[in-house]
Amino acid sequence: MAEIKEWMTKIHEWTESNEWHPLTIEKELMDFHLKISDAWKEIGKGNGLVEVYFPSCKSCNYYGVKYRDVDMMVRLLKHVKDGHKPEGFPIEIADLVIRILQTCAYHGIDLDKYMEVKHTYNLTRLRARAK
Repeated sequence: MAEIKEWMTKIHEWTESNEWHPLTIEKELMDFHLKISDAWKEIGKGNGLVEVYFPSCKSCNYYGVKYRDVDMMVRLLKHVKDGHKPEGFPIEIADLVIRILQTCAYHGIDLDKYMEVKHTYNLTRLRARAK
């Protein structure tokens, strides 16, 4: 499994090779908000938190097949490699994380280090509540 820095590098290299660059930090933050809204819409449609589906796959019939299990990853990846766009709550969350990692890579933010700092602080808050 790739570490955060590895994912940041992979995503950044792909976006650079496709000449996709964020325009402004404000637009990047708005994009994060849109991805969260897309995840919210999936819940509103009644889809489960771990359900993935492929609207463009004729054999799935839009809502005919919902993959709910990571063990179905082989099938999920086959659909994706066949050019079908995956949709669902976990896909929207993954897209949000990808966008966040790209933003951090583009702006030189070492997310690994800042996550360690924030998590260390959070641990002090939890201990304080327990007292």
